[in-house]
Amino acid sequence: MKLLLDCSRLTIGGGIQVGLGVVEHAATDASLEVFLVCSSEMARQLAPEFVRLLSKCYVVGESVAAGGVEQIRQISAIECALSPDVVFTVFGPSYWRSRTVNLQGFALGKMLYADSRQGYPSRLTRWREQAVDSVKKMFLRRNADYFLVETEVVKYRLAELFDMPLDRIYVVGNSVSPVFERRYHDLAGDFHEDGQPFTVFVPASFYHHKNLEVVPRVAAALQLLGDLAVRFVFTLDPSSAGWARISQLAAQYGVASMLATVGEVPNQLMADHYLAADAVLCASLVESSTAVFPEAFLTGRPLIVSDRDFARQLCGSAALYFDPHDPQSIAATVLRLMKNSVLRNELVSAGRRALSEVYPSPTQKWKLQLEVLRLVVARGKP
Repeated sequence: MKLLLDCSRLTIGGGIQVGLGVVEHAATDASLEVFLVCSSEMARQLAPEFVRLLSKCYVVGESVAAGGVEQIRQISAIECALSPDVVFTVFGPSYWRSRTVNLQGFALGKMLYADSRQGYPSRLTRWREQAVDSVKKMFLRRNADYFLVETEVVKYRLAELFDMPLDRIYVVGNSVSPVFERRYHDLAGDFHEDGQPFTVFVPASFYHHKNLEVVPRVAAALQLLGDLAVRFVFTLDPSSAGWARISQLAAQYGVASMLATVGEVPNQLMADHYLAADAVLCASLVESSTAVFPEAFLTGRPLIVSDRDFARQLCGSAALYFDPHDPQSIAATVLRLMKNSVLRNELVSAGRRALSEVYPSPTQKWKLQLEVLRLVVARGKP
């Protein structure tokens, strides 16, 4: 089967991590002839040993969102020259319509929750994002023949949003990336000893729905609860506007010493930072799925997470939950975890169970994705 992998939309965060995993498995699958289209940022993180196994790798220019309309012509011309059996857009929307059948990954959670932008401080920002969503919906409707999502919750919400038959939406659960899994095993498990300060890892890019701006307020609430040694560690570029905003809030609340960033972490080193922490925090207001949950479970780090349907379905009893809009609620949850080593061990054990019961392994995930690709080829365009 000739596969055109479209990773042109992957430029930051978890999307690149997912794309790298797909490329690794596809490139080593003898049943496939694989052609890759990717962003320059993803190309920088591709392992040379897998690039060599591809039939061809095309690095395309600016994303359409950044004004690079030329990208549409580039990718369309590539598809026309290759005549693949299927195009897999790892995360959509694609801004071009393929001639052959197209499977698109969907991870735009804010589209699925009407109240996801209610807390925006700027009405203009909310309206701007809603306008962008309208454009993305148009391209998704026009260019995707089938969708691939990571949870049943997203499947049913997406079908309702687009008034689409459920049989055009396939579900393959998320997993840790192969690189993350290998790195974790190379490090031989836990190299962090409990001590001071209690380190809470916050792995996320700076988007409003990630709710990172609540963390300085959480730190302030913890200060009021006593002289607690707690440190929140982010994965934001120190020179970015996002870290500048977090630093501004930290200074405002007098908690700068409680917050730090390790910068943007390449996929192959992410496991190091989980293992250097005592707990993992995910304060997202909405997710279509996230690798943070299985990564925390694999590395044996207790997880504290927003009380939302996407989290409850994927984590069950393997996490502590809080109100993501309430800094006091989050602080109380962190404090509860800090003070109770038995609870931490129970969460780690529950996380191991969830990892085996809810999440496929990286290899299992690829086999399921490949099965979906073969199904949509057999079905053709709807």
